[in-house]
Amino acid sequence: ICSAIVTAELLKARGLEAKGIRQGEINRETQHVLEVAGADQPELRTSVAGENIWLVDYTDLAQAPDDIGEAEILGIVDHHRLGDVMTVNPLEAWIWPVGCTCTILFALFKMEETEITKPLAIMMMSAILSDTVGFASPTCTQKDKDAVYALAEIAGVDDVDTFIKDLLIAKTNIEGLSAAELVEKDLKAYPF
Repeated sequence: ICSAIVTAELLKARGLEAKGIRQGEINRETQHVLEVAGADQPELRTSVAGENIWLVDYTDLAQAPDDIGEAEILGIVDHHRLGDVMTVNPLEAWIWPVGCTCTILFALFKMEETEITKPLAIMMMSAILSDTVGFASPTCTQKDKDAVYALAEIAGVDDVDTFIKDLLIAKTNIEGLSAAELVEKDLKAYPF
């Protein structure tokens, strides 16, 4: 969710019309991040037919809306493996082996000399810390760490460790979840 919002802001800074969207409900961790950043939830959309779109944080079409084949993919920003996406026309693609898509977005903002606002810094920092589990994930790179500390300055976060703790508390809050919700909390389907 944060990566989609941040990508839309990068595209707007390029003079393009863009907005981040979501395909499902917001989880507790994301709600916490959006509240801290003072950001609104992006629009819920399950159809993209006829749209010009960017894929953000995935390239496996099983994770896309069912009608993705009727949309034009203009770009990709992702830190996962390259999935089964195919395009008719050339596209912009940024796929790096880092711990989080927001690490790539941070580098793109810097490369394009685009201002990172405090809310964007909070969202990017939170996404990186979430994806890297507070730098503990084996996918975490030095680029992720460097991005977080640079973003912390912009966000006005003096104590990154406390920020990580608060984020992990929000991430692991299971109060009131059903057994099915617990099992499917971060489930991704990959059909073969």
